[in-house]
Amino acid sequence: MKIRPYSVLCCMALLVLSACSLCDQERISDTTSPDGSLTATVVYIGCGAITKDATWVTLHRKGDKYDRSNEIVFSTVQQQQVDVSWKDASHLSIYCHCHDDDVRFQVTKKGNIKISYN
Repeated sequence: MKIRPYSVLCCMALLVLSACSLCDQERISDTTSPDGSLTATVVYIGCGAITKDATWVTLHRKGDKYDRSNEIVFSTVQQQQVDVSWKDASHLSIYCHCHDDDVRFQVTKKGNIKISYN
């Protein structure tokens, strides 16, 4: 079986394209819990014309990846100003400078962390 250079180039291009995300992510802020074990990260997601932009807050172990979808505790449409603070090691407070209609997802508890919204 003869392998053609064109076929190799096409396969390489498909691999590169499938590995690329069509959305840009911008890490806005990290807020570490008082005990230093968890981090709440605000992330702007920009997908251009493909879909609406979004703002995420993820809750993850300090040093872990901040952009995993299973770590999202809050999400809005568009890029919103979001303030995150820790009341103590088990209480996270999230304040979004947005309308209630902009909120797409929010949880009030993740593991042993209680999350309040203002």
